[in-house]
Amino acid sequence: MDLSKGPEVVYQIENTLEDYPKFGKFDKMQRTFIVTSNKDILYVNMTEGLEVDIDDAEGISDIKNIIYKDNHFYIISNKKDNKLGYFLLDFDQDNPEKEVKYLIQWANKLDIGDVDMHILSERAPIGGKLEWSLVLSYKAVGINTFNVFVFDLKTHLIKYWHEGY
Repeated sequence: MDLSKGPEVVYQIENTLEDYPKFGKFDKMQRTFIVTSNKDILYVNMTEGLEVDIDDAEGISDIKNIIYKDNHFYIISNKKDNKLGYFLLDFDQDNPEKEVKYLIQWANKLDIGDVDMHILSERAPIGGKLEWSLVLSYKAVGINTFNVFVFDLKTHLIKYWHEGY
């Protein structure tokens, strides 16, 4: 790489973000990524030149966090169709134009903050097979509660939910 020529452009985004990027997340092979601003969320597959404007398709905004596991981006949003709530999406990178799955879709007029997501692996009690879960935690700002959810990534069901003051 010749540094005297300046930075090399790897991919030029065609869609524009209304604001400066807030954060983004790449897949393991760094061929697809999601980038967000306060009002926008854009999925990009650089090898195919495909861009999907997720906020237009789903009506979500105020993205709080994104995590990636096994060809899926898990996105937590605080707004859908300009309504406050908790909206956790499972976005399949292999089928980006397919309808997304929602693990949570609660319009409850509550703002959330201090959002964190992690992937948890554990052995099944019977058979010892490795199972994967998504751990989501956040603070509900208006009522000052802290919530922790554990979702089974295979079934998308809530395995555990704790809410404390």
